[in-house]
This record gives sequence, structure tokens and C-alpha cells, in this order.
Amino acid sequence: TSPYGDVRVGKVYLRRPGQFRMEYDGESEPLLLATGNMVYTYEEWSKESTSSYPLGETPLRYVLTKRLNPDEAVLDTVVRQEDRVSLVLSPKDTRLEGQMALIFTAPDMTFAGWAMLNPKGEVITTELTEIKAGHRLSNRLFATPDADDSRLFTRDR
Repeated sequence: TSPYGDVRVGKVYLRRPGQFRMEYDGESEPLLLATGNMVYTYEEWSKESTSSYPLGETPLRYVLTKRLNPDEAVLDTVVRQEDRVSLVLSPKDTRLEGQMALIFTAPDMTFAGWAMLNPKGEVITTELTEIKAGHRLSNRLFATPDADDSRLFTRDR
């Protein structure tokens, strides 16, 4: 869900540590890929080259780590609701941006999504539904894109 209330639907593939793929339904939606300690973005509608960022400099690092390191993250607050628990984290390194809330269902503490505060101060929420855990994922889902070859982002894998 965007800060403006727009809802986009798609698929998330997650293999921790460090591998992530998000595809939105529709041909003109952005795609996000994390692998090899880098995060890549590609927007099909713009036909632009891939953009990349070090994973450790994005809030996605909290979702993709196998274990949170208390030397790297500060637990700002815990928000408890009847059916959810949210852990709000921020980086200890003040040069990094990216506060993120990891959201779990209560009382079983199943990972249910996250909410990210972007540099503009807007909140972007990702809710996970229809979770299928324990499935083997193809390595091709997380292939590093070549600088000149956006075809690696195609969805027919």
C-alpha cells in the first residue's frame, strides 16, 4: 500500500539471508530484486536501465537478514495490537536512513509483512498473504541482472 492509499498486488519470493524478489501484477509495475548484497530496481514502463543500491543501506536489510544484529539496529518501539505485533527498527549508523516496522501476527508471531518509512517521510506497507513456506525456489529467480540486460527481470522464470 502506497502512502496515498494505492494498493498493488503481486508476488514476493524470499530466501534468507539476502535473496528477495518482488513482482507486481501488471506490465507497467516496478520490480525489485535483492541478491549478492545488492538491491536492483527496474521499471518496465520506463525502459530505463537497472538501478542498484547496497542492501545494507536500505531498510530491506531487516527483512533479509537471518538474524538481527543488535550492533546494527535499534529497536525503537514495539506496537502491540490484538492480532499483530510490530517491531519498529532503525539503523544505529546515523548515516543510514530507513526506519522499518516488521509486522507479525499475534499470538503465533508469524511474519506478516513490513512498513517502511521512505526518505520523504511517507509510509509504504507490504502485507504478506497466502504465504507458502518451505518451497524450493529456483536460483534463477535471484539471478543478478547484467547492466545492459534487463531481460533477467522478465517474469516467465
